[in-house]
Amino acid sequence: MRAFASSPTPSDTLPKARAKASAYLRNGVRLVVLIEPRSRLVELHRTDSPVSSHLGADSVSIGLEMPGFTLDIAAIVSSMDDP
Repeated sequence: MRAFASSPTPSDTLPKARAKASAYLRNGVRLVVLIEPRSRLVELHRTDSPVSSHLGADSVSIGLEMPGFTLDIAAIVSSMDDP
């Protein structure tokens, strides 16, 4: 699997979500994207690379694993706010 995106559930803490990201990376996933919608924090966890954090960004490029692909963070967060 190339990439996995996750937003912490209400019962997850950010440290717990980061631990899950590490587990995915250890098991062969090359990129894990964590999105914390309340703060609009996006973390890109990659194998053998430091975590790349983006706070308040409207979009984030994940071109290394998926060339030309950009996550529309504003749309993702907006859809999470919809009932």
